[in-house]
Amino acid sequence: MRDRPTNLRTPRALFAALLALVGCEEQPSKLDGLPDESDVRWAESQAWVALEERALPMSTRNDLLQTAVAIPDRGTIDERAAALVAWMEASGSVPVATTMAALNSPAFDFYTTRIIELVKARPDDDRVFEAALYAAWKMRRDGTGYLAAMLANAITTKLAALRDAPPPFAAKYAPKDEEVFRLFASEAMFARRVTFELDDPESGVEIAMWREFANAPTERAAFLAFVGRTIDAHPKSLGAGLMRKYANGMFAAVDDYQKWLTRGSSATPAP
Repeated sequence: MRDRPTNLRTPRALFAALLALVGCEEQPSKLDGLPDESDVRWAESQAWVALEERALPMSTRNDLLQTAVAIPDRGTIDERAAALVAWMEASGSVPVATTMAALNSPAFDFYTTRIIELVKARPDDDRVFEAALYAAWKMRRDGTGYLAAMLANAITTKLAALRDAPPPFAAKYAPKDEEVFRLFASEAMFARRVTFELDDPESGVEIAMWREFANAPTERAAFLAFVGRTIDAHPKSLGAGLMRKYANGMFAAVDDYQKWLTRGSSATPAP
């Protein structure tokens, strides 16, 4: 069970009505039976969560993905592994939330450790291994921002540790610089959406910084130089401090995967 948010704002009208009743608590009031403001906002949030889940593209096949990764288990190891492979075979994707409320929904949780558990449980099953690589690939291509990048890298790093020599199909799911550029753009859009939903007047600094990425170059060295200039130009941004770290980490993931592929190509052929 997820905790309810406690830092919710009280509408001006309700706040004024409550002030008018100060000192008159002994008098019955029509407001006595009203739900707590946090209850109202929580109910509204859950309504958007339900709508978000119903609005997911059917091609996402989130039913199969959730069968594979949900907590608690939705079946045996074999059933969960079969669901992950079926999700890949259906060209499924990762669920992308379009409202802040949906980020608290189990339907949008993506447990990378659960995928690795399935691979470890079936170490000789190439289809499960490929489905795990496919999941990381989909996170980079369809997911949102820093979080998607971290989840994808967590999967590929663990998979590379499980197989010193990558299988032949691994090259198909290799990370690319183009995906880094897309993930940064999607992080910018996420920041803009959060600003509108939270209605935070102090977020203008962050939005101004992310808006710069409309003109970001799409070549690695130039992009990294652009990130550095953007950080310097927005010293009051809270998010600027993480930007260089994530950019370097994303490009490092691209290079590390290529090193893994190289290990496979230089392996001694079987007799």
